[in-house]
Amino acid sequence: MLHDALKIVRKFHQTSIEAAAKSIGVSVSYLSELENGKKRINQDILKGYSATFNMPISSIYLIAEHMERIDKKGVNGVSKKISKIIKWIAED
Repeated sequence: MLHDALKIVRKFHQTSIEAAAKSIGVSVSYLSELENGKKRINQDILKGYSATFNMPISSIYLIAEHMERIDKKGVNGVSKKISKIIKWIAED
């Protein structure tokens, strides 16, 4: 779910994958693979996201944890709607 959080953060900030990759210092294809769960996310990537989007790494983990909890438990009510909005924002 951490890969979903990375994509959500980038999309929320309305940043293209090209701009994010340049800022973080990785290739576009590598960043795409990270965001799609095809590569392991390391601490350097998290630091890059943290610096690029001016947010603590702990917030990225919090987003990932929230997404995982919703997917596993199927939360009702407002939380479920918020989750759908977040996922809609992250769609390509």
